[in-house]
Amino acid sequence: MSPYVPYGIYSIPEISTIGPSEQELQAKGLPYEVGRARFENNARGQITGDTDGMVKILFDPVTKKLLGAHIIGDNATELIHVPMFVMASGGTIDAFIDAVFNFPTLSESFKYAAYDGLQRLAARREAPAGEPARPMKHSPATRKWFVGAALRGAPPAAGGPITLCVMDRWRRCRFETWAYDAGGEGLRAESADDEGYLVALGGEPSSSSELLAGLKRRGCGVAGEVADVETDVVLVRPEVLWGAKTTARKLRGRGDAARRRQRYEMLRSQGLELPSGAAAVTDEQLDAALSALAAYLWATGQAGLVEATVTV
Repeated sequence: MSPYVPYGIYSIPEISTIGPSEQELQAKGLPYEVGRARFENNARGQITGDTDGMVKILFDPVTKKLLGAHIIGDNATELIHVPMFVMASGGTIDAFIDAVFNFPTLSESFKYAAYDGLQRLAARREAPAGEPARPMKHSPATRKWFVGAALRGAPPAAGGPITLCVMDRWRRCRFETWAYDAGGEGLRAESADDEGYLVALGGEPSSSSELLAGLKRRGCGVAGEVADVETDVVLVRPEVLWGAKTTARKLRGRGDAARRRQRYEMLRSQGLELPSGAAAVTDEQLDAALSALAAYLWATGQAGLVEATVTV
């Protein structure tokens, strides 16, 4: 009998797993690398609308031997048998790369999860003598958190309130208030490094230049200046994006409440789950949410970039 037994949860969406989790490997002190592929970047996932699914593989960073696989999404309990047979034969992630999959299929996600893992291996860097190893960053398309900051007018004084929208990959949002620090202290939790994050500074260049300089001093990579995998920060001009998104309906003369409602409905139409209703949401919260959405669209290849600023 094979020692590799898959587990399946027939929920909506389905969940299936085989082999150890990251936490189990960490508890045993075993080295590993991760490769991820999301169904939203897969042709079959886009056709079926299953954009929230994901394949994650764990493998030995030296031998590339497949250690485990975890799947969430449609047909997860069927897809899990692909890595099961690779593991049963003692195979490596090269089995996914060398395989020819039908197209379009969700099974093809294993190939791109393997590519993602190899990219992460290639991007590992030796730490300078006496310094801890720098953690490997997630590629933008696999990050979990997108933080939009609403920066309006002149940079605020130290400690001034800044509205943030923290959005996950499922576009669930929460609003927070950050005490402004020109160096970016406290803008995002250190734990976000483990799951991947992308910060979007929403405002005119004059509003974000001071904070952008501070983040660069902290070692944050800016889109367009570094490779995508090293990017931590993108710039967003909310008023420009609002104009691009709402040209179909002119609200001139209808007042601020009508404008906010239209912008709120536009964000909702993009799948954002906002914690405030249209009547309670503020302009700053809307700008922050749009900035987070813009970062997500750029990270997943659905928006462009001009001089570090996201365009749609």
